Amino acid sequence: MTRSIEDLRNEIDALDDALVELLTQRAVCARDIGRLKKAASLSMHVPERERQVVERLSKKATPELPPDAISSVFREIMSVCLRLEEPLRISCLGPGTTFSHMAMQRIFGVGAVPVSEPTLDLVFDAAERGQAHYAVVPFENSTEGSVNATLRRLVSTPLQVSAQCFLRVEHNLASRAASLAEVRIVYSHPQALGQARRWLAEHLSHAELRETQSTSGACQLAAQNPEAAALCSVSAALECGLPFLARNVHDTAGNETRFLVLSPAPLFSPRESDVTSLVFAVRDSFGSLAAALAVFTRHGVNLRKLQSVPDATKPWTALFWLDAECPAHDSRMVAALAELADLTASLRVLGSYPSLPAGNL
Repeated sequence: MTRSIEDLRNEIDALDDALVELLTQRAVCARDIGRLKKAASLSMHVPERERQVVERLSKKATPELPPDAISSVFREIMSVCLRLEEPLRISCLGPGTTFSHMAMQRIFGVGAVPVSEPTLDLVFDAAERGQAHYAVVPFENSTEGSVNATLRRLVSTPLQVSAQCFLRVEHNLASRAASLAEVRIVYSHPQALGQARRWLAEHLSHAELRETQSTSGACQLAAQNPEAAALCSVSAALECGLPFLARNVHDTAGNETRFLVLSPAPLFSPRESDVTSLVFAVRDSFGSLAAALAVFTRHGVNLRKLQSVPDATKPWTALFWLDAECPAHDSRMVAALAELADLTASLRVLGSYPSLPAGNL
């Protein structure tokens, strides 16, 4: 006989009660582990252990509870439990409704404590000075390319690139104006404005585009002016009480941003699927860049990204950022780096790291 909705709800209530009891027991264990770690002067946060937990539990997936659902649920459980051991502080571009802030929560869970900074330079500074355990920064967008402010700091920071995450980003136009015709100014981060350039030219050619440090900051400015609009996330608009004039206004479907996690030391054990990022300077001689790149071809290492970056210490010279689809411990990469060191003026491996599960912002 088919059970009634009331019977099923009663069963769900009983299961929820049992889950709370089990989660409380888990939280107590986590708190006790934190005390033991503190007594032994051990690191409170062990991301590799978290990855092992999720991988083990994901093997128990069912059609009703697929692997990505298990990963999402346990990321939050572990994030909240970690907060009982020691709050994990993550610096990111703020305030709390920016895409960077949401990316931070997707990666570290709601238990992480954001160290929100108004500029990317201050995001780096907070992690470099120990005011935050890690930093999460936007690195490049699928349509607009690299975030130059991030790239400039990455080539000089002492921090390691320890993980990456690709997240879909959807922009919306929010304003107190009654219609698009009444909008005279559009505020947003330069990357967001670039990602909606064609849409803005078609629908708001009469409006002035003004750059801000963050999409959340754009909302705050738009909220003060009935003739202004902000290109922003849903949560940023809701936070400021701005109605939507248009949704999903980016130019290209599947718009994604690549975020990097920065830390003082690597966070995960090496895996064969890791990406390796490095920065190097070539010697001032004919064919030096071509010779450097040929090293990877000889050793069978595929390159995913190559970009020049101005060398702040030498005017009109460049450093080169390179992403390779090969972990640093792989014999091919070891051999390539050894040969590359003899061909370049400087060489630094910025990190060999995994891709974390993706999501939507």
